[in-house]
Amino acid sequence: FCPITPEFNEAYPNVTVELTMENSPILREKLLSDNLDLAIGLFDTPPVELNHKLLYKDQCYLCISERLLDKYFSQTTKEILKKRNIQGVDLKSFEELPIFLMNSANHIGHIIQQLFLESGIKPDLYMSTKSDSLGPPLCSAGVAASFITHSRLLFEWNTIASDINIFPVMFHKSPLYFDLYLISPQNSRFPKYQLYFTKLILNYVQRLNLNPLSRII
Repeated sequence: FCPITPEFNEAYPNVTVELTMENSPILREKLLSDNLDLAIGLFDTPPVELNHKLLYKDQCYLCISERLLDKYFSQTTKEILKKRNIQGVDLKSFEELPIFLMNSANHIGHIIQQLFLESGIKPDLYMSTKSDSLGPPLCSAGVAASFITHSRLLFEWNTIASDINIFPVMFHKSPLYFDLYLISPQNSRFPKYQLYFTKLILNYVQRLNLNPLSRII
């Protein structure tokens, strides 16, 4: 919401935006109980009991700094692993690395943990929380590899370290995406300021660069 709030505040200076940061199931319950006007959440299937619009499919990446790779691999091994994983990461390639991982209370964290189970790997957890906000700074510091979504990478692009390798995460042999929905209560008459806020969100999403961000340093 941060990129659009200045434009919204200019149009509606007397309306205060109160931001709630919670996992998607909690946001859904708040909407159903009329304790929230609008939300953006990740869902495997559309929340049919709410108004919903698919904003975009948020791709997931494993991000690893070059400094971290240098700590664990020789130069030759490092270059082989980077080239081998640029089209899709094999978790076994990097199982030695410390990992920042969102816990199972987070939808993304739950799916990533399934990936580790299916790969037969026990991750070396550097830190685990329900929020994804620590992923980029820990990755940039070179202390842990981090699973980071496309939208989070775009938001943090100007602050993350320049030596970050970005590998697409695969799920059942396909790139892993999370469906990001704009949701609101059904059968509600929305005030003009909420309709305007919704319009700003949709316009912002249309301007996002959703091309793959895969890269090796």
